[in-house]
Amino acid sequence: EYLREFLGREPTEEELISYERSVKDMMPLSHYFWASWSMVQVEASVLDFDYVTYAKLRFDEAERLVQLRAGK
Repeated sequence: EYLREFLGREPTEEELISYERSVKDMMPLSHYFWASWSMVQVEASVLDFDYVTYAKLRFDEAERLVQLRAGK
């Protein structure tokens, strides 16, 4: 649906495969971003939240995805 809207037409099978590959390649970046944001919040936030544990969870998930993409 997203590709159809973005392209203004039905995507080809090759485009679907290419975009899926791109999304999977970029997924770890989202986890790295939130891990980094969480570490900033350790000092910046006044909320009672375990930002360090959250950052570790996000970092570990990013690493898991990187290893998965590398075939390890």
